[in-house]
Amino acid sequence: APGGESGRRQGRQGDFLVGVVTWQVALKTGQRRAPDPTTQAPPAKPLQPQKIPLAALAALAATEIISRPASPSCQGMVQRMDDLKFDEHGLMPAIVQDRLSGEVRMCAYVNREAIAKTLETGRATFFSRSRSKLWEKGESSGHTIQVRELFVDCDADTLLMVADPVGPSCHTGQPSCFFRRLDKSGVRDEAVPALTVLARLEGDIAARKESTSAKSYTKSLLDAGVGRIGDKVREEADEFARALSDESDDRVVNEAADVVYHLLVGLAARGKALRDVIDVLARRSGTSGHAEKASRFP
Repeated sequence: APGGESGRRQGRQGDFLVGVVTWQVALKTGQRRAPDPTTQAPPAKPLQPQKIPLAALAALAATEIISRPASPSCQGMVQRMDDLKFDEHGLMPAIVQDRLSGEVRMCAYVNREAIAKTLETGRATFFSRSRSKLWEKGESSGHTIQVRELFVDCDADTLLMVADPVGPSCHTGQPSCFFRRLDKSGVRDEAVPALTVLARLEGDIAARKESTSAKSYTKSLLDAGVGRIGDKVREEADEFARALSDESDDRVVNEAADVVYHLLVGLAARGKALRDVIDVLARRSGTSGHAEKASRFP
């Protein structure tokens, strides 16, 4: 264990980190104030956000303040989760959402230790009710879930992990655990993933690409090749631009839909996915548009 001034400094940093986590899960922001990590005196302004960003935690990992499984800060996080509402077994459900697509990937249970471990490592960790132990997603399959942010709901009894999944999240091999549709006749066992509209459209385009059945408009574009698809993108983009200038709002959104559809066809023709585009947008977030564009060229 580090001693002297270095040890005291690391201890203060660890206390500060625990404070950050505690402040940002607080829901009663009008009543609870963030403690000063050095004096314990409350500051003048109440806390506002409810999310727990992992970037600050990762930045401190190199100091080993939060890198040890049984570190004091991890134990402190466990002890200071009084604002969260666990059930009589000390558990709460945790939903995993794909950061880029918005798709719900899975749901499992967490206890205080699992949340602390997730914060500590940046990897989704849960509590197994059948085995009565912590488990890290992907520890055997390699299909990990890299958690970017944690949120709690308005009642503080459900956790949301906004994450980057690596591989499928379901033990069946499906990307999402939610692929069994429920209707008035009961549960259907067919694999129908609960996708967003754009993801479903992208899936339909991919199916047309592989189809050998009767021709469709999408299939005809894909068969014609990227040159023809590029012509259509330019045509639809021009129609959108003209609608934007002097046509109705209804016309604007319809022309925009045509542009999006043809962009997805073009991406499919090149073997790329909408996710790749969203990932680029995510990486650009927070960067000046002028600076980002200038960085593309020497």
